[in-house]
Amino acid sequence: MKRLFLISGFLVLLSSLMMAQEAYLRPGFARQLVADGFTMGVGITFDEEGRGYIWDKGGRIYLLIDGEVEEELFLDIREEVANTGDNGMLGFVLDPDFQQNGYVYLFYTVDRHHLDHFGKPTYDPNKNRFWAATVARLTRFTADPATDLKTVIAGSRKVLFGETRSDGAPVMYVSHGAADVVFGEDGTLLIAVGDGAPWNGNSNGSGDPWYGWEAEGIVGGFYPEEQNVGAFRAQLLENAAGKVLRIDPETGEGVPGNPFFDPATPNSVKSKVWTLGLRNPFRVNLRPGTGVSDPAAGHPGTLYMGDVSGGYWEEVLIQQTGGANYGWPLYDDNDDKLSYQAIDTFNQYAPNPLADQTGCEDYFRFHDLIKPAGEAFLNPCDSTQLIPADIPTFELGIAGLKWYHNKNNRPARIEMRGTDENGWPVSVPVNDPSSGVTGDTTPTHGNAVVGGVFYDGTSFPEHYHGAYFLAEHLGWIKAFHFNLNDSLVHIDHFWQDTTKIVDLAVNPNDGCLYVLEYPDGLYRVCYDLNLPPVGVIASDKQYGAGPLEVQFSSEGSFDPDEDLFSLAWDFGDGGSSSEANPSHTYEVAGAGPQAFLVTLSLTDTAGNTSKEYLTVSVNNSPPQVRIVSPVDGTLLPQQGTTWVKLQAEVSDEESPASDLTYAWQEILHHNTHFHEEPRDTSKVSDLVLAELLCGSETYYYRIQLTVEDPHGLTATDQVYLFPDCVSPFLEVNQLSVDGTLEQATLAWELSGVEGLSEIEVQWSPDNREFRSIATVSGVSRRFDHDSPLPGDNYYRLIFIDEEERAFYSQQVSISFLENWVQVYPNPVDEMVFVKADATTGEYLSITLYDLAGRVVKRESSESSGSQTMEVDLSGILEGSYFYSIEDGLHQRRGIIQIR
Repeated sequence: MKRLFLISGFLVLLSSLMMAQEAYLRPGFARQLVADGFTMGVGITFDEEGRGYIWDKGGRIYLLIDGEVEEELFLDIREEVANTGDNGMLGFVLDPDFQQNGYVYLFYTVDRHHLDHFGKPTYDPNKNRFWAATVARLTRFTADPATDLKTVIAGSRKVLFGETRSDGAPVMYVSHGAADVVFGEDGTLLIAVGDGAPWNGNSNGSGDPWYGWEAEGIVGGFYPEEQNVGAFRAQLLENAAGKVLRIDPETGEGVPGNPFFDPATPNSVKSKVWTLGLRNPFRVNLRPGTGVSDPAAGHPGTLYMGDVSGGYWEEVLIQQTGGANYGWPLYDDNDDKLSYQAIDTFNQYAPNPLADQTGCEDYFRFHDLIKPAGEAFLNPCDSTQLIPADIPTFELGIAGLKWYHNKNNRPARIEMRGTDENGWPVSVPVNDPSSGVTGDTTPTHGNAVVGGVFYDGTSFPEHYHGAYFLAEHLGWIKAFHFNLNDSLVHIDHFWQDTTKIVDLAVNPNDGCLYVLEYPDGLYRVCYDLNLPPVGVIASDKQYGAGPLEVQFSSEGSFDPDEDLFSLAWDFGDGGSSSEANPSHTYEVAGAGPQAFLVTLSLTDTAGNTSKEYLTVSVNNSPPQVRIVSPVDGTLLPQQGTTWVKLQAEVSDEESPASDLTYAWQEILHHNTHFHEEPRDTSKVSDLVLAELLCGSETYYYRIQLTVEDPHGLTATDQVYLFPDCVSPFLEVNQLSVDGTLEQATLAWELSGVEGLSEIEVQWSPDNREFRSIATVSGVSRRFDHDSPLPGDNYYRLIFIDEEERAFYSQQVSISFLENWVQVYPNPVDEMVFVKADATTGEYLSITLYDLAGRVVKRESSESSGSQTMEVDLSGILEGSYFYSIEDGLHQRRGIIQIR
């Protein structure tokens, strides 16, 4: 039966998602591609000699010397970086005395396998575990003077923050982990950390194992129970999430001058906190000349922080002194974040002394402890009393600059920090005459604030000296001019394109602005620069039987400065030409495939040269590729993660299957931008997909497979997966499952069922791949499953109406084992948890058997009562295993899948 799963908003969205914008660059400036070919680049910086450092999300650092990317990496720590979602190695900084001490600092989200096993016999450098609770880590390496600081000294690695599960900022999802790192002018190191919480809903530490990794965070020892508050950890002085930390770069400890520094516990989180209430401070910049040299003075300099939107606003937070609280998750700048304001979450480090009064809670809510400027901190138990002075309270900090996030058809808007008639901080539109801002005050919007760089070069016109060049991931750069009080006074629109900008830097050698675009393009923007020609290479064919005559073309090539330029063709087989559109015949010996790299070189009268390349493959044809799983257009349920198998039909007439290379890629589209996951080079694989949201923002997945033969020809196929956004046409009042191993009974109650045609029952033994086991009539309210499996069984329903619209129910599950103990997750990568309740006996043990009945793992705990035992399964081969759990009173047996 063909069904119509309605996808609200997608038909309109897909036609306008990647709207083209007219490219623009400030007159008098020119931009030039400097380098590409690196993968997933997220950051660029320069040392005082003009040597560039490009780092990618996966953990590699490339050297850029004289405009060329060196073949040898400066450093590669991919085996310890969790490169998934928005997480990875996002922060890198050189020590101010780098030329003397060679110190570099890397800030990244840690791969869970590396976190748990590095330095132990169980460690495997080829393994990773990305989809698991982890921490943000800061590490220092030392460059080797013997190699002119082009490589690091082996064994120089020093972890300053995040060495263990409990020492670091917890990261409970695939985003908002380690962000940026910058040096203060007093030599202290400031590290920016995201809230580490799930972005796909209101995260308040519910403990739901399908909602981020909050449950694993507690039982795994990442934080204590009182910090089980989800995104509200950004408000806890006792937890590093959602903060800027200011530390000693040698010891990793907090420093005197920090607002909450305790000399008795310098290594506590509270002693390190400089800023709190952040969501995702992707890029942080320090304004030159605003700090002092004494760390104890507490003036490292003014921070300009790009905090990526969790609601209406993209924000630039301007912090002059320590202790600012920017309100996340309760506030979206100075607007209430209503979905979080509606949650009563308590700060268990803030006891209320009036708690003995009738109906009064033991602790203050987070709402009670942060207020907009001018509001009193009244005790909710007695409005005539203030909250005690020994309980930290905060005046809400607001953005120095902000613009509307581009969703919900919001109008373009840009605002700055100002004051009202009473002197309280307010936001003022920059195009309001009262703002006093000149220049291009045209309202704008964005998608994700990036941050930028203060221009400290000399080659730009004097007007731009000291300006803050700020980028938006949507594709614009503006030069913002601030006075000495950090108030905005002037705006220049500088760059507009559809590029995904991730970082900006100024090269001290040429004074040009370098713009890094994700995933692999580095440009420089210079003033009064003569640029090389831009080549366009094409051919009427790229493959075919030999002898193969190919007509080449350079049509469309041009010089940006309108200089004359010459052409030189190298056909890759010894032949050449200087014609604009030459023809060339490839003669090859034998009938086997052969590939030739064609190079088009262009040189203008100023001596600038550029090259373009093309591959011609003779006696060859590209592979044939069709993705068969997942199916294009698949709709993903709204409850929990979904596992999908990656499988394709691939053939190639000239090359055996063993010689073909595969590259699967998961790409999450979010509104007008997207997030790419690392490529998977397996022929057949699977991946886990986070649940997608329906409503005001738009999400969908694109799964892409590119197959390349050994002679340079490629073929690509892709499929799209969407959230099931059908508005339910009935109400599911109850859905439950009960029964025995002989028969499981699924029962449900519905209302508003007019037009309901039929109900499809789906089942899964592992919560990964669901399959249909029955279709019942719309009047049915019960289904008996006659063949459930020992262990866990998961069920869901699909309701189908007369118009063939359909939507999913929630999932329910039943385990045909004794309920005194829980085993999760299953399937498992490396670590499984055995959680027993208070009815257990004197001990707890688990034994794992292979399918031949041989013991492969045995672990026990001598303690009794309620407990959770953590069992390391790393080193055990993938596959199915039997397990037996005993406590002296009970026994539970089942099957666990290790992947």
